[in-house]
Amino acid sequence: MKDKQNRWPEVGDLLIHTDGAVFNSGEKCQGLIIEVVGDVFESRVFVKWADDNAPYDYGDKYGYSAVNIHNDFGAFDLVKA
Repeated sequence: MKDKQNRWPEVGDLLIHTDGAVFNSGEKCQGLIIEVVGDVFESRVFVKWADDNAPYDYGDKYGYSAVNIHNDFGAFDLVKA
């Protein structure tokens, strides 16, 4: 089982998003976490995507919720810096 303590996103971590929940394509998008803002309950994570290939559900204005990255093992893989 993955280490849940190590799943909290931080600046410099590599984020891999796998599309599967909605379109079931299995496409992977990779990016570097460049900013985390907010407190622990409402943290927003902003990512610089490789080749500017952002996932369909990522918005530049709001990024992703850190809680979603932490909890959703199916959609997010996190490689710690």
